[in-house]
Amino acid sequence: MKGEIFMYTERKDNFSIKNVILQFLFVALFIFVLIWLFPMKSDLKPATVNAGSETVDVSMFYDQIFNNNVIAMKDAAKGYYTTPRLPKNVGDKVSMTLGEMLEKKIILPFVDSKGKQCDLTDSYVEITKYDDEFVMKVNLKCSEQENYLLVYMGCYDYCSTSICEKNTADIKTPVIYPSNPAPTPEPTPIVTPPVVNNVTNITNNITNITNITNNIVNNNTVTIIQPEPEKPEPEEPTPTPTPTPTPTSPSCTLQVVSGNKSGNYYTGTVVVGFKSKTSGDNATVTGFGLGTSTNYNGDTKYTLTKPGTYTVYGYVKNSYGNTAVCSIDVDIQDPQVVKEYEYEYRKDTTTCSDYSNWSDWSTTYVEPTALRQVAYRNVKITSIVGYKTTTSNDISKPIYGTQEVAVGTLSETICTEYGYTATGTIAYSDWVDAGYVTTTSILKNTDLERYVPVTDTETLCQSYCSSVTGHVYKKYTRKVLNNVVYTCKNTTTVKKLVTAQETVITGYEQITTSEPITETKIEKQYRYRTKTCDTTTDKKWSYYNNTSLLNTGYTYTGEKRLKN
Repeated sequence: MKGEIFMYTERKDNFSIKNVILQFLFVALFIFVLIWLFPMKSDLKPATVNAGSETVDVSMFYDQIFNNNVIAMKDAAKGYYTTPRLPKNVGDKVSMTLGEMLEKKIILPFVDSKGKQCDLTDSYVEITKYDDEFVMKVNLKCSEQENYLLVYMGCYDYCSTSICEKNTADIKTPVIYPSNPAPTPEPTPIVTPPVVNNVTNITNNITNITNITNNIVNNNTVTIIQPEPEKPEPEEPTPTPTPTPTPTSPSCTLQVVSGNKSGNYYTGTVVVGFKSKTSGDNATVTGFGLGTSTNYNGDTKYTLTKPGTYTVYGYVKNSYGNTAVCSIDVDIQDPQVVKEYEYEYRKDTTTCSDYSNWSDWSTTYVEPTALRQVAYRNVKITSIVGYKTTTSNDISKPIYGTQEVAVGTLSETICTEYGYTATGTIAYSDWVDAGYVTTTSILKNTDLERYVPVTDTETLCQSYCSSVTGHVYKKYTRKVLNNVVYTCKNTTTVKKLVTAQETVITGYEQITTSEPITETKIEKQYRYRTKTCDTTTDKKWSYYNNTSLLNTGYTYTGEKRLKN
């Protein structure tokens, strides 16, 4: 008993109000941290938090989803537009909407940050053919975002396939330009980090903001420092943003400023310069240069003095950081060892014969060509498709037979009611089978019962009983009719027809007629006639740009040879 009192006293001594307050405050702190770290979904996009000196915008997660969708469209288009599907001539374009990409099954369906499908018509891929490369524009329009990506493609030395994306060392990484951007001095380049790390990056950013409360434990006292509630700021009218012009790329072309040209080559000193140099809309040129390699040296002319074949490049950069490259090929030969060439010209002459006679008409379709004329006509064709059969009686061929016909009448008395009539004597009904009867007694016949023996049976017993003989009878019974007789009680007189056999017409022989059924169809018939053509080719060798040959229908074949 004392032990129990001691234990109770020990617990009472250790119990403290301070411990209860500490536990309550720790629970409240834990809940507050959870609410702070995991805001509502609707607050994710506009919410920004300060972690030290950095500001983390949670909405970049949504921008990353948009960028990944743009990259998915780009990769799908690069795989689809192989060489046969690319535009052939300079300035030509081919395009395909997002809806067509989904219909062709070259990209999987995706949604934007709001879970909605992006615009299937205004989202598209467009490829334009330039002199020596292609530019692919990937435009994506979703709920509140619309950006586009420029991708430069061509057949470069480092391509593993027939066409590939231009190396980043040759041209700045393509950038995305928002259609309605906030005022900003430069466009934001699009990046393509792995999608798997998106959520991890956001989680790490939020984890860095966990130092929101200082816990100070002094003399077993816990103090929780909570942020003061924010005071609502007075609403101000939203200023109308000044639209930022959409940046574009610069361009340039080169020309030979001076030099002695002979045919398709130069002799002596050649000077190459810019023919044109533009910065693009809403931009200024910040760098340019000339040379045989990348060089923004600010030169406007480049001089070549030695014989050889050169490719001179021009470079232009604008204030947005976008670049353009142009080039020109120059062939300089030593006038002492200048080689003269002859160029091959070709002229094709085609002669055709007159058309042959027309062929017979036929229902077989014939395709018209440049050497075949085809004529056709519509002809009504009537044909028998069946017969209609009609059966009728031939009145001239009757069929005779015999049948019963009435020749008169006969009166006859018949009974209409039967019953029993008393006669004064005893009468019985007929005997009726009443089944079999088995008994050990001898049965005797009476006036109403009669027994006919059938067989006898013997039953064997043990020592405690005696054997018994059974008799089987067929039993018949009858009833007393109470001195009555069953006779006719009422009669009536009726008339019956008297018939006799007589020969009469029983039918007629059948006559069958057939009438043809016809059908008329319109049949298209064809005939044709042909002619033959022979092409003769005449080739001549002459100097470059022989206008007399060119004006008479000759063209270059691309072949050349040294002049003898």
